[in-house]
Amino acid sequence: MKQLKKVLFLPLLKMPSGHHQVAEALMDILERRTTNICYKKIDLLSYTNELLEKVVTGTYLKWIRYAPETYNMAYKHLFYEPPVHSFKWYHHVFAKKMEHLVKEENPDLIICTHGFPSYLLSQLKAKGKCDVPIINVYT
Repeated sequence: MKQLKKVLFLPLLKMPSGHHQVAEALMDILERRTTNICYKKIDLLSYTNELLEKVVTGTYLKWIRYAPETYNMAYKHLFYEPPVHSFKWYHHVFAKKMEHLVKEENPDLIICTHGFPSYLLSQLKAKGKCDVPIINVYT
């Protein structure tokens, strides 16, 4: 009997988005074409703190509705500009949660549909704290 393999999908936020749509589409295709694989989709922010995820989602939706011109600038600053130190303060919190998530779920493969979970996993890999193969599929 074959051992069940686990694929972990990592979008960001719980709200319906392209990150979830690509994860769902990939899960659907893989489920139809493979056997003995378990698929699981987890939002790291909700995994870290449900209330925080709700606040971030609510703030995000209001922000893009009322001040969309400022969103791109802030997003680049938060996620893409090199941090002053090796990690920005919030990266430490999420990196620890990501490390815990990977240990808890013990996946055979991780598919990231957002850059932030992928970034955290690359930091864990660089520190030798994650050896799971990772695929990035972004919208």
